Amino acid sequence: MTPASKRRPLVGIVDYGAGNLVSVARGLEIAGAEARLIRRPEDLGDVELLVVPGVGAAAPAMARLEAAGLVDPIRAWLEADRWFLGICLGLQLLFDGSDEDGAETPSRLPLGCGTGGSTALYGMVMDRLRREDFTPRRFFPDAPDASLPEAWPIGYEELEPFYDEAERLF
Repeated sequence: MTPASKRRPLVGIVDYGAGNLVSVARGLEIAGAEARLIRRPEDLGDVELLVVPGVGAAAPAMARLEAAGLVDPIRAWLEADRWFLGICLGLQLLFDGSDEDGAETPSRLPLGCGTGGSTALYGMVMDRLRREDFTPRRFFPDAPDASLPEAWPIGYEELEPFYDEAERLF
């Protein structure tokens, strides 16, 4: 039997035809996890962390997730506050919608964070986060104070040099 300290966490990678599955699985395995492809709800089983990778636009991705019957299980996963990693499009699907290629996608997975999935960055338009964006109260005005951290683990000051360099390069 493997000692608890050597146990490999089971990570589910959602396969809906829009992701870099091999790279994600390989990275997780190198990090010491066991990777399982999730193609239907019953594949979730005893998965401990769920990864939704993706490339492309939100509307076709949501259609694929719907067709696979994965939207409601992913929503339930998120509502249960379980470990989740969205990569690129996989994270954008959690927004209320997307402006990629003109698609209006009122996602059934939203976190209520507004519109995401923008191609504006690729057109050399980049919104800069503001200092107040690092104050949790701004995004969760009705949450009890005890449930919110004072600030995000990274602050504006840490990101500012990267913004400055990106703007210089653009």
